[in-house]
Amino acid sequence: MHFETTPANTLIERIDNMKLKLMLLSAIALSAGCSGGGSQPAAAAADATTAPAAAAPATIAPPAVATPAAPATPAEKSLYSRLPDPAIRLPFAFEFKGDKTVQAANGTSRRGLAIGYSGMDAGQVWSGIETGLTAAGFRAAPRKADADGKGSQLYLKSGMPNLTFSVAPGGASEGKVWIGWQADADIAQGS
Repeated sequence: MHFETTPANTLIERIDNMKLKLMLLSAIALSAGCSGGGSQPAAAAADATTAPAAAAPATIAPPAVATPAAPATPAEKSLYSRLPDPAIRLPFAFEFKGDKTVQAANGTSRRGLAIGYSGMDAGQVWSGIETGLTAAGFRAAPRKADADGKGSQLYLKSGMPNLTFSVAPGGASEGKVWIGWQADADIAQGS
């Protein structure tokens, strides 16, 4: 049987050959990547000294994958994305409890976040709030708090809404922090 060679047949044969070559190269690359990137265990390296010399197989290193560094401190895991200023970091462990927007009697909208904390007293929480907001450029108004640490404090920064932090200590159980600010788009931010 005789096949006539036409440009179409030649093109199909070339494509089939390229597919076969690509599959073989992929198989070689995968087997090299799965073998540990060409590193030899100590026992295999010892056997290599007594075995006759052979050509080392070519290996293809697997692509480098960037892995994010693990946070070194709880401060690097702190809440910042839901607050009006992304520079705010609270340097203590907490659990997000809620996010709420309410309409005030005067017609303005206020937004608030609730977070819970445990394993700290109110003084440690107030210290963490002060540290986080001062580092973000806020200045604190005088705190209104009673002897057990329950109270509130206003933080101000030009170009940002005023933030009110309220802390309710939980004693042996979980304490709570409420963070509130005016949420209307037309507010005169900061003071």
